[in-house]
Amino acid sequence: MERSYIQVCDVEKYYGSGTAAAKAVDRVSFRVDRGEFVGVMGASGSGKTTLLNMLSTIDSVTAGHIYYENVDITELSENKLSEFRKENLGFVFQEYNLLDTLTIEENILLALSLHQREKREVLSRCQEMLDLLGIADIRDKFPYQVSGGQKQRCACARALVNRPKLLLADDIRGHQIPREDRFIKFAVNARFFNIQGSEDKVMDTLGLYALGLPDVQLHFRELNPDHVSNYLYNVGQYLYDNDVPIKPGETVDGVNAQGKIDQSIQWECHYEQALIQPPRVVMDICPGSFAAGRRPGGNKGNKK
Repeated sequence: MERSYIQVCDVEKYYGSGTAAAKAVDRVSFRVDRGEFVGVMGASGSGKTTLLNMLSTIDSVTAGHIYYENVDITELSENKLSEFRKENLGFVFQEYNLLDTLTIEENILLALSLHQREKREVLSRCQEMLDLLGIADIRDKFPYQVSGGQKQRCACARALVNRPKLLLADDIRGHQIPREDRFIKFAVNARFFNIQGSEDKVMDTLGLYALGLPDVQLHFRELNPDHVSNYLYNVGQYLYDNDVPIKPGETVDGVNAQGKIDQSIQWECHYEQALIQPPRVVMDICPGSFAAGRRPGGNKGNKK
């Protein structure tokens, strides 16, 4: 049987010893498949940060095992753990952990210094993160000169710049970050796939289901994927802001050939198993005349 990407088996964590021992994590077991977004929820002091610290190898388990694919990280030496962290993990700390003596840009570059890469690639990756998270204009400022939300974006950029296989983030929703930034930057990803042997394409969101909402999927052709990506974020943002479920057979505003949302174009919604891993039920939007594959109600565009 193929092992999940992460498998946590009966993990326990104690602090102290004897009668003074305090149990922070009590026989926790769960699995995470590749591509999943998972949220850990609980009251303050329930062990969320301790669990994340063990998953990120910052702390060790008292008992139990943590597997990444077929590697049991609880059995690795300190040197191998260090190499594992460098090659696989990105971490966003609850209190940012930025160095006040370095600029925003230098804090991001510091993460890249652990890897032997050419200067051009290092600068290119840093610029990519600065642009993606909207902090290019504060690159030369120091952490004490920027807002809490900007510090958080810098911390996220530092965690993502090495393109880790796994991103762990501790209590990012607890900070004073604008609602739309929490949604778009930290919770939801829009993914794009070409269907082999055809001109069909699939785009979906990944992460809405971790917020208690359905992920959104489009199976289409002849539309610009950048336009579809923006559209998916708009639909997801609507679901997130309004918490109003869209029923099977109901319609949402579609987009025209120029990628503009158009209220005269109505696209029908249905729920089905996702075309792309991980397995989950998604809200599939039939994009009218741009639809690819077979969809409930056919591929005919709905006009008001």
